[in-house]
Amino acid sequence: AIEGLVVRTSRNGRGHSLTVATKEGQHKIIADKQVEEDSIVKLSPTDARNNKFSVIEHWKASEGEIRDLLNDIESSFIPKAQPLFKEAEDVARKIWGAHILNRQAVMRFHNDADGISAALIMAEFFQSYKQAQQSPTYSDRDAFYDLMTLRYGRAPMTLFLDFGSSTSYDLLRAENVEVVVVDHHPVNSEIEGVVLANPTLHNITEQTTGYVCNNIANMLGKDFPFLAGVSLAGDKSTLPYTEEEAKTALALDYTAFYTGYGNTFNLYKDIVKDRHLMETIYDKARDKMEEAKKELLPQVKKFSNSLSLYYFDAESVGQRREFPATGKLASMLADSIEEPAVIMAYTGRMFSFRLSKKDIFDLAAFVEHLKKTISAIEGGGGHGNAASIRIRDPSMRDAVVSAIIEEFKEFHHRSLS
Repeated sequence: AIEGLVVRTSRNGRGHSLTVATKEGQHKIIADKQVEEDSIVKLSPTDARNNKFSVIEHWKASEGEIRDLLNDIESSFIPKAQPLFKEAEDVARKIWGAHILNRQAVMRFHNDADGISAALIMAEFFQSYKQAQQSPTYSDRDAFYDLMTLRYGRAPMTLFLDFGSSTSYDLLRAENVEVVVVDHHPVNSEIEGVVLANPTLHNITEQTTGYVCNNIANMLGKDFPFLAGVSLAGDKSTLPYTEEEAKTALALDYTAFYTGYGNTFNLYKDIVKDRHLMETIYDKARDKMEEAKKELLPQVKKFSNSLSLYYFDAESVGQRREFPATGKLASMLADSIEEPAVIMAYTGRMFSFRLSKKDIFDLAAFVEHLKKTISAIEGGGGHGNAASIRIRDPSMRDAVVSAIIEEFKEFHHRSLS
């Protein structure tokens, strides 16, 4: 006998096909009568060989019954691999529960190689509405959009990948939408009411979001080493990755830059699977970067200190609606500088910071300092080796550049003392 929640239904030539969730897993059976989704059903076998069952009893499940079953499913989860850290296992439980219960879910991922790789991994385990996230900030507008998708669904949840660790989720929680985050950008502490897996909470800086997601996949019984490597390459982690993974990361970043909004998820999947497509896109991205580099170098200014600051106006480099974006221009310059240095690139309201060598300066701490000392800064964040800020008005840019140079001098001096 089986007792559980009907999470899918269909009709075929054999009868009424039901997918029933129990704490032991999903059961796909043929029933002698139709039962609506979100019903608790009691079934008795009539033909075990052909997976046929008779419906003994059924009723519409209450929200409490669905939540209780979800808790039982998550509690029964047994990981198939060791977690990198405890919270990664917590997320694996949530993904397992989302799969078994067929939860109504939205998955938002930062639209770069790391976020895309993470999303491609997680999509292997549960169904969701997928949305590429251009901004690292989850706004009220985003929350209302997700609520319209989720609010009447079964045990609704959101999964945020490679962004969002410092955002309030009050609107979602007010509608009982569970919030799950996998990220690697620094946070001051765990966020209340959120299931958060973030290696920086354990003073681990080299693990990217896609790398952590592959560990979650390992706990769920699958392995995606190539996507984990693409993730590492995309964020230039100190962990090893291959040339092929680096080329794929650049191809994904190039595609993300030009596609921007809309449903690009299947295209990203094709780029990873189709080597010829990936190579074609990679060649275009490489050529664009070479052109930009030739234009960039004469524009760079330098503030000499015990640690140098290189800075440039990205709008002076080609057409800024073209690839590479400001942050990648900064990374490109960082790769070409041999001395230890901080790189600052700016355009419009955005400033991007990079390091020529890993861990020579804490950019995340510097950005937090700038947010407190320069009133023109509207927001910002990042991690130790890459960060960004956004100013309130582009007309303030020159004044902000001067202020940042002064703050850089003082901040670095204090960090040495």
